[in-house]
Amino acid sequence: MAMRALSTEFVPLSHAHVRSTPSSLIFTEKVSFTGDGATVTDAQGVGIFSVKAKAVSASARRELIDTSGKVVAGMRLKKSPGLHRAVYIGPENDEKLITVKTKDSMKLSNNNVAIFVHDNEVGEALGNWRSKTFEVKINGETAATMTRKSKTAAGIMFGADMYLVEVAPKCDISFVALLVCALDELFHDKPN
Repeated sequence: MAMRALSTEFVPLSHAHVRSTPSSLIFTEKVSFTGDGATVTDAQGVGIFSVKAKAVSASARRELIDTSGKVVAGMRLKKSPGLHRAVYIGPENDEKLITVKTKDSMKLSNNNVAIFVHDNEVGEALGNWRSKTFEVKINGETAATMTRKSKTAAGIMFGADMYLVEVAPKCDISFVALLVCALDELFHDKPN
């Protein structure tokens, strides 16, 4: 079943990366000595983004780069400790534009996050890392679904994963690509 369009556009990062039709993305991690990078392609294997990991970064910095080589936005872990772990997503001039914050941290059965834009909660990602699925809701509507696949050769040998992502029309795919990075960073090593 095709994903329905959002009733209003959700474009926190880039109007250039909003589609009028559903988008199927394949997010593939690349593990190297410089950190977890990734490639994002469409269903036909055409490159859309690359994710560059900073070689030495206590905050797990990542940059999302489009096919022209332009940095679209970045992601990093919140540095100060708190009850809920958090990740910031945003362009260089507003790197804390979006906050992705864990919720229900005492429940090992779920890995839910709240999504904030400028401190206003706009959505959530609901799922379980063990079951390898997430549903992203923006303003109560399904904006994306993510399924983690770790049965690739790289996944088995190096812990690199692949994610199959379906994105609704009118949703910024650059935001969704960095949300995959954020969820991976927040939950990948969490025992549940």
